[in-house]
Amino acid sequence: MEKSLFLAQIVSVGIIAYPIIFVSMMIEGDVVIFISFFLVSSGILDPATTFLVVFFGTIIGDTLWYHVGLTSEPKNKLSLWILNSSSKLTSKFDNHIKEKTFRAVFVSKFTYGFHHLILLRAGIIKTNFRKFIEIDILATIIWIIIIGSLGYASGASFELIKHKLEHFEIGVLAAVIIFIIIGEIISKILRKKI
Repeated sequence: MEKSLFLAQIVSVGIIAYPIIFVSMMIEGDVVIFISFFLVSSGILDPATTFLVVFFGTIIGDTLWYHVGLTSEPKNKLSLWILNSSSKLTSKFDNHIKEKTFRAVFVSKFTYGFHHLILLRAGIIKTNFRKFIEIDILATIIWIIIIGSLGYASGASFELIKHKLEHFEIGVLAAVIIFIIIGEIISKILRKKI
């Protein structure tokens, strides 16, 4: 595959791409997974390494968010505001988090801006950590497979039409925009089901 300037930069970054993905998974998930596996399908990133980096970045990030909730003693106005805001938005889900933890964690992974609040709330209400981590591992594996497959398939599809596009970046951008739009639609539907 002929690589554009953008891809040449990613390839030249080499092994540094993996730490960037790892840290990014603690902040934002769907788009990072999608782009990572899009790049896997293009032969830029190694599939096994990418999966492991995405997986461990997610699990460590989710654990950190859970522990922030667990140790949420407001020490200043900002932390008090964050605690109160997350409580207002998510306290109505406390029973759901306790009784249907897998469903709450799994569905929240597909819901922009809601996943970290659910993780914080799970810590605040002191959900059993062992139960939480077991559920989070299973939910994370399924989530990575779903989003990663979409990214990989988009990359493979792009290979079929690449000769019609002037630059690879256009394909990546188009795929990400379509993914975000579909994600927002699914997110709105899933918020009603939590």
